[in-house]
Amino acid sequence: MMNLHKPLVLAFVFVVSFTAFSQDEKEAPKSFMEITSFPVAPGCDADQSQDEIMKCFQTFVSRHISENFEYPEDAREGGLEGRVWLRFIVEADGSISNVEVVRTSGVASIDAEGVRVLQSLPKLSAPGYLDGRAVRMQYSIPINARI
Repeated sequence: MMNLHKPLVLAFVFVVSFTAFSQDEKEAPKSFMEITSFPVAPGCDADQSQDEIMKCFQTFVSRHISENFEYPEDAREGGLEGRVWLRFIVEADGSISNVEVVRTSGVASIDAEGVRVLQSLPKLSAPGYLDGRAVRMQYSIPINARI
């Protein structure tokens, strides 16, 4: 699948959507502005400010993508590049679920690799909280795949 020369993969991770859902899925979704505590990624300090915790989470996801995205052989051989928009949920237990393509890159193998990489995210140290209660949070990001 990969040559000895790993192609350059630019994974620009931006917060596009950070929405919380309570454990009761019948409740209306909460925006990240309503969240009292952001999810804590492994290696991040839960005692930092919420801004720092959010930045650390974003850096964690970006680094995970950069280190684990394997440029698909067919895309590399065909000189194909693209940006795929993905969405996932940080569950109330800190696990990652429901990874899905929101907007395709136009290259199925790049989309599939983006999904694979996000599905491999490790369980977070802590989920998001709203008023002391663990909640589900939706997170959307683009991955720019460039040879």
